Amino acid sequence: MSFFAALFVFAFALNIFWENVHAPLYTDFKGSAITKRLLIFMALKDALVICLLFFIAKNFVPANQMLVAFVIMAVLFAITIEKHALATGRWHYKARMSLIPLLQTGVSPTVQLATTGLLAYGAVSVILGTMLQ
Repeated sequence: MSFFAALFVFAFALNIFWENVHAPLYTDFKGSAITKRLLIFMALKDALVICLLFFIAKNFVPANQMLVAFVIMAVLFAITIEKHALATGRWHYKARMSLIPLLQTGVSPTVQLATTGLLAYGAVSVILGTMLQ
């Protein structure tokens, strides 16, 4: 199995778990209930984004800065998505969602891609005995 295929599988597994854990922090998605099908779809998108960001970091950033670049891109991507979704009413937070004060985005969704991406990267690197460089 290629590194990116394994990364996708691990990223999906971690994100489906994350999506289910933090789903109760949202009131709705586009005015409707948050369903298991939606959470699976979002986890698939998250896994694709993680693979894309690692691909960009691998190909356009020096190897010794790849993980830092991935984290920066993942957090910036998450902030952009959250700000847009909140501004357009795509989803809404419940009062118990912890917010990052200056950004007014939820802590959980803001750190999700970076956290699950790093965990997936680490797991795949250990299992395959290789680092993406």
